[in-house]
Amino acid sequence: MPKFKDFLVSENQRNHDGHKTFERFLRRALGNPNVEVLVAHHIVYLVDGEEPNEVPSADTLCFSPELMGAVFGETKGKQIMLTLAHRTPELRDKVLADFLDALDLEDKEQLAAAVA
Repeated sequence: MPKFKDFLVSENQRNHDGHKTFERFLRRALGNPNVEVLVAHHIVYLVDGEEPNEVPSADTLCFSPELMGAVFGETKGKQIMLTLAHRTPELRDKVLADFLDALDLEDKEQLAAAVA
């Protein structure tokens, strides 16, 4: 029988390493910069006045059409999910962070254009 990596250890490490990315993603998805996010074995977020919501894994965030659509739009969200599916779990969160960085740049450009 082949020996596989310890998936629990690697998933916990992934959550630890991707914490800031998951926070940014959830705040955009929920449209609320004040959402409290706790990343441990699972990803938990709390919106003021609501019950905590627990997301089982980073991939649940990355492959949720509802969340991805809220952040990137329905069409682009699907394209990003396909892109992420072709990456290793260790690389997915970096790629997701890159897409979030691109959104931040778009926001700045739109703000600058609106002010000009």
